[in-house]
Amino acid sequence: MALDLAQVLQIHLAGDLALAEKAYRYLLQEPNPDTLVLVNLAVICSDSGRTEEASALLKRVLLTDPDCHDAYYNLGNILQNQKKHNEAVDFYRQAIRLNKTFFQAHYNLGNSLLSLGNIVEAVFHYEEALLYEPNHFNAHINLAMAMLLLGQFERGWNEYEYRFLAEPNIISPPSSLEKWDEDFLFRGTLLLVYEQGLGDTIQFSRYLSNLKNKGMKVALWLQKPLKKLFEGLDSEIFIYSAENYADLDLSNTRWFPLMSLPRLFKTNLQNIPSPTSLLVPLERQQYWKAVLGSRSKFRIALAWQGNPEQEKRKSRGRSFSLESLAVLAKLADVEFISLQKLAGSEQLDHCSFRNKFIHSQQEISQSMDFLDTAAIMQLCDLVITSDTSIAHLAGTLNIKTWLALKKIPEWRWLLETDKTPWYSSLTLFRQSEDDNWDEVFMKMALELKNTLSVSV
Repeated sequence: MALDLAQVLQIHLAGDLALAEKAYRYLLQEPNPDTLVLVNLAVICSDSGRTEEASALLKRVLLTDPDCHDAYYNLGNILQNQKKHNEAVDFYRQAIRLNKTFFQAHYNLGNSLLSLGNIVEAVFHYEEALLYEPNHFNAHINLAMAMLLLGQFERGWNEYEYRFLAEPNIISPPSSLEKWDEDFLFRGTLLLVYEQGLGDTIQFSRYLSNLKNKGMKVALWLQKPLKKLFEGLDSEIFIYSAENYADLDLSNTRWFPLMSLPRLFKTNLQNIPSPTSLLVPLERQQYWKAVLGSRSKFRIALAWQGNPEQEKRKSRGRSFSLESLAVLAKLADVEFISLQKLAGSEQLDHCSFRNKFIHSQQEISQSMDFLDTAAIMQLCDLVITSDTSIAHLAGTLNIKTWLALKKIPEWRWLLETDKTPWYSSLTLFRQSEDDNWDEVFMKMALELKNTLSVSV
């Protein structure tokens, strides 16, 4: 019995893409194949990396059906994945012209506009997507990111609460605990639960003091690499990680997401709390001072690579190669320390300025504890980093830090300004165009030259 399109669509929806592709190709042999055959086959080709074939199929559709909004939309997706956002925008606009209620096209158009820096227009299209599909949770999240990037925090924080619907596993609270209802009269223990990255935990831990000032008993459940660093924070704030979670008294305890605290306290650009007062024990400082030796040159700590898994998603483009910093190494009176751990640290072995790193680099690289990282930072004159947890740690410790940012950074760094309300010791160096790190580090080299002249 011959296949018909309805049967093939069932195969496709069932997730058997290999069989669906064969079936679509069988239907292509018909004299006038249905437009949906070409479009769906193109989607399968695109998803498997065969973008040239996918584009050819979609353009074939437009030759016979110039009003096919799905063809324009999927051509836009291919271009967006190739970071050709200007071209993608044109195709998404065509799709929307043909179908005003096409919420996926509004959403993806918003994403390309956001990447191009057209933030206000991106907001408009996220709102359009939500007008036609209110439960498009990713549109809520990206709208939140855009609003926060613009400094419009009130709506941004509210929209950001949709993250739990967009990614149900983004946070893993203890199943035996109830979520706190935001009633400040609660007099049990409030367990703040971390979510996402180490930098997020460091940045938003500043709100623990706000809660204490409300008369609340506070505990923090965080990632293991941060535990020792935070244990010296405050004897009245209980610190837990997976290794000592069994010690937590669950009686009369509620949990709450750490990153929902800015919304709770109605944070805006004028009332951001000061960073957490983290202290590095004197003995830890003395240990690393002995390991590193005396400072005979201007000492710079470096970090260049973020979590590769995050690079595949919202943080794409935030990292740079170690070799990009070679222009800084040409300045004579500097020495480097690598703070890079795991992914990216292999670049150190083949770095053209490897001789500029201090003799004890191997011992530094072996420590995975952020308390050690903090102690090492305090023995440096400057930290230079990509947008990773290192920036948040350095900013919290009030260490002079230069942060290299992609053209459209994460929301917390806002737009254009070279300063941030979150950390007074950070200076931001921004790309003027996507992927152009050379300009960023040339500016840093000039600034470093001036700094060295002043220090001499």
